[in-house]
This record gives sequence, C-alpha cells and structure tokens, in this order.
Amino acid sequence: MMKIVRKTLNPEKKKLEIEVENERHTFLVLLRDVLEQDEDILYASYRLEHPVLSNPTFRVSLRPQAEGDVAEHVIRGAERIKEMCVELEQLLNQQGIKNASL
Repeated sequence: MMKIVRKTLNPEKKKLEIEVENERHTFLVLLRDVLEQDEDILYASYRLEHPVLSNPTFRVSLRPQAEGDVAEHVIRGAERIKEMCVELEQLLNQQGIKNASL
C-alpha cells in the first residue's frame, strides 16, 4: 500500500512535495496526467532517483492566481482517478465482460 513518508507544504508559494513509499511509476504518471488537466496547476511532476534504492518524490505547484490549497487539488485529482476506474468498470460491465470489478 502506498504511504507518504515525507511531505513539504509551502502554502505561500502554493507548492507541495511528497515522498511516496511502495509506489513507482504507475500511479504517479496517472496522477501527474490528471493534475496537468487542471487549469490551476502550474506543474505536476515526479522524480525517482533509483528504481530499487529510493522512493519517488512527487511535486505539485499551483499558478499564482489559483484559488484554494494545493493539497485540495491533489485530492481532487485522486478522486478523478477513482471516477475513471468506476467509469471503466461500468463500460466493461455494459459490454458483458464478466467479473469486471476494479
């Protein structure tokens, strides 16, 4: 299970940096892509120094004129991913694909 082992939140600069344990590329690429669709996001990226020896660090920054907290935007991004999974499950079930529980 994914775990946040370190976070740095800078509300004044609207930046968030988290180090994530037990995760590599799969979820972080998806989260980055979803956040990049948010007009308030200046950038979303992650870095993995070494695939075995280090944890990835995920960074998000809001545009200066953006409203709200950067963490709220990340949470909304994660909620959007959940919605996408439900939509896929529904499409699979509509097509008669059995046991399409995600």
